Amino acid sequence: MRGTPGRIFLSRILDENAASAQNIACGDRGQPCNHVLHRRKRWCCLEALGMPPAWNTDNVQETPANLSLEELHDMRKLVCLVGLFSLSCLTAAAQESRTTKDVSLEYSYIRANPQTSGLSNYNVNGGTASLAINSRTWIGINGEFSGYHVGQVGGTSVNSELLTYMVGPQVYVHHFSHFTPFVQGLFGAAHSTGAGFGTPATRDSFAMATGGGVDIPYTKHVSLRLGPVDYLLTNFAELPGAGRRRQDNLRLNAGLRWRF
Repeated sequence: MRGTPGRIFLSRILDENAASAQNIACGDRGQPCNHVLHRRKRWCCLEALGMPPAWNTDNVQETPANLSLEELHDMRKLVCLVGLFSLSCLTAAAQESRTTKDVSLEYSYIRANPQTSGLSNYNVNGGTASLAINSRTWIGINGEFSGYHVGQVGGTSVNSELLTYMVGPQVYVHHFSHFTPFVQGLFGAAHSTGAGFGTPATRDSFAMATGGGVDIPYTKHVSLRLGPVDYLLTNFAELPGAGRRRQDNLRLNAGLRWRF
């Protein structure tokens, strides 16, 4: 600090008695010395006593005199709220962008429904394995492979296999605390190795499954999966020499889902 010893001594006295010095009028402004900055307060008190300040205050930025302590406190609250809101948005965006994977193993039952007159409905049993990659918490892409054994068609014993390969979107509904409904639409192909679905000349077919189910959490990563209950469409030829017919089949699945 530059200045005469007398000025330095007076400045220190004013610092130690700031509460009393605040009541001294600031020159010709006629207002109490209530500036927030410590240096500005000392400068005003020296100016009120008719003494020039012992340092340069041209570059000192003072708090606007019109802002009260309550207004400053409100501004601090607003800044904190804006910061918290920004942090929560970033956290939500990070969670939303996290990719998860679901692996499901399920028992699968099909009630086959041929369209040819005289052919009765029959039961098909098998299993399904699927992998879903969820780019968001509410939607993913599901790839599914299913295999079935056909043991009897009507009153006739057969030994045939049915395979399906499908992929499509799967949408989750996160509006319930104890379970999570989902819907899906899968598209792909079906292949038969014998009687029941198709004929020796046409063993391949288009396949589509649309439906939904419910996941019931058991642990953090494991859920009981009820469903999907699907409408399964195939279009195998049902008799030799005949054209393709549409089979409107019902499919019921149930099993376990692992999320990681």
